[in-house]
Amino acid sequence: MKTEAKIISLLRELRAEGKTMLVSTHNLGSVTTFCDYTVMVKGTVPASGPTDTTFTAENPELAFSGVLRHVTLNGSEESIITDDERPFVAHRPSAVQREER
Repeated sequence: MKTEAKIISLLRELRAEGKTMLVSTHNLGSVTTFCDYTVMVKGTVPASGPTDTTFTAENPELAFSGVLRHVTLNGSEESIITDDERPFVAHRPSAVQREER
């Protein structure tokens, strides 16, 4: 966690300096602290735009259905996903195919 915290701190510093960054992360709890815009991707672009309008309880479900249990949005922990299903896995474009774990 120390390394992750340092990286997030550096990203915040870069943001404060007005730098443009492209960040790919699975740490959804930190997205709203250093991102101005988000794009949720899972073979398509179901939502893009300012983080405060795209990173909502509805949109993470589009990209991460069945993966999330709780995430902090606007300072409160909310349950976003209620099932363990992994829809659309069979429909990934070939560019993002991964071996099953």
